[in-house]
Amino acid sequence: MTDITIIGLDLNTSAVLQRAAQHIDEWGHIKGDFVNHEDGGYCAAGAIANASGIEADDWHEQNSAPCFEGEDLDEHARWLAGRAASLAALRAFSAHLFPNSRPEDMTREALIVKIGDWNDADDRTAEQVIEEMRAAAQEATP
Repeated sequence: MTDITIIGLDLNTSAVLQRAAQHIDEWGHIKGDFVNHEDGGYCAAGAIANASGIEADDWHEQNSAPCFEGEDLDEHARWLAGRAASLAALRAFSAHLFPNSRPEDMTREALIVKIGDWNDADDRTAEQVIEEMRAAAQEATP
């Protein structure tokens, strides 16, 4: 398997999921939003976005991702690589959590909703999210 990196950030699915678990472990776990910039913390999907080198704002579906006039081509390529890595990590995490699902057939938005519902369950703990992310990372290891 080829290593994929942007600015020194390993974008292999296993590495993204391990980093996402580490973000929650270090910064805290939240529910109902991707990230809490004031008090700290990530939900599962927000941690995956950050671990992929993109902002949670970049989650939303776009029909295309053109490079706009004057935009830095290298920056655009990094953004596209981060979005691709985040989608792969969302699919791997969803496949781990819901073994009978078909995440490869789901849109980014559908994956975020499914993982978000799991993350936001009343009895969901940070420890559970971290443990499941690390287990999914192990499964994704080449």
